[in-house]
Amino acid sequence: LFFGNTEFGDLLSKFQGHYDTTMGGKREAESYRKIAADIGVPAHDILFLSDVVEELDAAREAGMQTGLSMRTGNAEIDDPHDHPELHSFAEVRLD
Repeated sequence: LFFGNTEFGDLLSKFQGHYDTTMGGKREAESYRKIAADIGVPAHDILFLSDVVEELDAAREAGMQTGLSMRTGNAEIDDPHDHPELHSFAEVRLD
């Protein structure tokens, strides 16, 4: 959904693949470990973006870098968290 509905239209054709819940629950670290293994990239080299803190917590537990998507229309985030908040892809910083 995230890349299928952007201000620039559907960007899914720009990606080689994407994952859904067939790899496991979105709030389970093992799902993100499986994704990293499937694409053959170390988890620490992957940036996972979401608007759900619990999903980000699971991805971080799996070793991924994370960013909280703060798009207009998203639900308010009341839970304390320590994920970088991103309002635009221009804010993404890659090490």
